[in-house]
Amino acid sequence: MHLFCFLQVFGRKIDTKIRVEVLATGSSCTPLHRPLGLAFRPTAAGELYVANYNNDSVTVLDVSSVLEAGSNASIPCGIEKKDSLAYHYMSHVTSLAFNHNGTEFASCQDSTNRYDQPEAWDAAIDHGFRKNITDPEAEKVEGREGNNNMGPSLWRTASFALENQFGNHVWRKDPNGTTLYGSHIDMLHQSPMCMGLVHSEGRVYYAVDAGWGNPLQYGSLVKYDFGPDHGEGGSDHTKAVVTRVRGFALKRVPAVAQQIALHKTSDGDVVFIADTGNGRVVKVRVWQGAQSAESPPLSIKNHQLTAYTYTDVPPQAVEAIGKGVLVSPSGVAVRAESSTQELLLFVSDFATSLVHVFFSASGATAMQPLSFVGGGSQLPSFGLSSLAFSPAGTKLFAVQAAQNLLVAAAVPPLKASSPPTSPTTPITRSPSTWSPETPTSLAPASCRSEVVTWLVACACTYLHLTASLG
Repeated sequence: MHLFCFLQVFGRKIDTKIRVEVLATGSSCTPLHRPLGLAFRPTAAGELYVANYNNDSVTVLDVSSVLEAGSNASIPCGIEKKDSLAYHYMSHVTSLAFNHNGTEFASCQDSTNRYDQPEAWDAAIDHGFRKNITDPEAEKVEGREGNNNMGPSLWRTASFALENQFGNHVWRKDPNGTTLYGSHIDMLHQSPMCMGLVHSEGRVYYAVDAGWGNPLQYGSLVKYDFGPDHGEGGSDHTKAVVTRVRGFALKRVPAVAQQIALHKTSDGDVVFIADTGNGRVVKVRVWQGAQSAESPPLSIKNHQLTAYTYTDVPPQAVEAIGKGVLVSPSGVAVRAESSTQELLLFVSDFATSLVHVFFSASGATAMQPLSFVGGGSQLPSFGLSSLAFSPAGTKLFAVQAAQNLLVAAAVPPLKASSPPTSPTTPITRSPSTWSPETPTSLAPASCRSEVVTWLVACACTYLHLTASLG
């Protein structure tokens, strides 16, 4: 007797047919220079800030005309803003995050503080994505490690790149003899090679860095509470509380953003982190952590702080999502579905330019990946970076680092139910350009719903045939 199992998925789905719009192409009208991060400014409809890794600047774009699904309008030219001392305060910027009312934003820098001199990895950026092998020797061609006096910077939106601008790399003293260092209002220096950050509340942000070369010992997730700022151009960076979160390991890929998404629950903060080098998203229930009696060493402190501590999270507070599906995750965004009250996790893959979608609670695949590839050279097969939903949550915006693009696609809401469909096995297109190392082991999220449905379907078919055949 031969047993035939017909895989049917009973459940929710999203229509995966999307139309990708290319909104900006890195021209003189909309200057983009390896864009890695983007963020909508709250309370300013359609005002989008893009972080330019290659020249330490921010491009401000008005995308209000294309926020709605189905819009075919064009966007006006953007404004490029760069602080005169960006070579320190925004060097190799990877990400931006606004506070709740848009009056301030923080930036994160993938830098060891080389002051515009090449970093050790600059010569090898995207080398592994463009060729079949990586070339460690390429990292030795230019640059070296700086003094690691780097971390997230805080800016006032109204004064960014406007106050204390005396010329490139130039600072001056005020009449009282106080040195004015550009327009930044604060900076903390505990995160060289900072790859992403997200706003939590007040002046509290979560950032992800390289863990000072030992993420298990020092932690790669850092909670920054800036506290009182020093004003535009000041230099007192001591009034802050910094907490390094340990209990899991993340792996950085140079010049590829590791975006963080935050979900606030009644219990506390839950973060979703793109673990680029390990091919997964790490979900951390930060609220389950406990403060350690151990303190970080002075070697990773750099200056006096109000407090600098560790929080250790237990294994049950950490889950891996997308192992075996993702190759090099970079962008992460969450969206609450109004029809089902479920939280969906959208993850861009830098190696394939696909956006994978998961149920955040279970880690199961929610739909077929969204493809941001096509249209000739405009949409290449790698380089898709950070993600941001429009304020209404109907349109997904992304930056394409390899081709200097801003793209967007309308993403319909999750359907509450659907009839039986064909299998929704995730697309895991193997890029011909690169493959990561074997992901570090973490307990995966609960079994995928598709597999459970398949097993049930097989069991039902077997029982039916057995009964029929006696």
